[in-house]
Amino acid sequence: MKKEIYSLKCPRRFQFGDSMYFEEFTGKKLKNLVVDCKPPDYFAAKIVLVEEPMEEYPDEMNRTMTLYLAPKETLDVYVDGCIYKSQKVEEKEIGVDTASYLIVVDGREEKISTGGDGYWGNYIEISHERGTGSILDAMAVTICMPEFEDFESMKHLVNYFFEDVQLLESPDIQSQQLKM
Repeated sequence: MKKEIYSLKCPRRFQFGDSMYFEEFTGKKLKNLVVDCKPPDYFAAKIVLVEEPMEEYPDEMNRTMTLYLAPKETLDVYVDGCIYKSQKVEEKEIGVDTASYLIVVDGREEKISTGGDGYWGNYIEISHERGTGSILDAMAVTICMPEFEDFESMKHLVNYFFEDVQLLESPDIQSQQLKM
């Protein structure tokens, strides 16, 4: 397993989904099909790249990029895969019908051919209740990469889309597991 964690400048707008959806739908229908998030100004960002063997096909690799957006003070809680007990989680899967998806970050865009339709990612919104309202605590977007994209191409995409990218961690997961 290979994993790298990067800090980066928080994007003002992040979009992900089938490009046809962005062209043909608007309003609530579009919102249900794609990710279109505009993080608050006080949010920070990290992205985690993961490459691991698929359970059902050990010779094939599963590659994902997960963008985490949250206040700097709590960002690592979400990067570590945790939430607070009082929080509510809303999740939606992101599918494609045209065998490709579009990623747009602050005006920079890339259309990626997937080789097939189906679900290619998900979006999670984490919030908590305060009085009669809800407070947004974090957002996370996971994008599955097609089999013909490798770890280096994911790193290239991170550097293309985001500003102030800095590698924070690149742990050797196998050696850590052996030490335990």
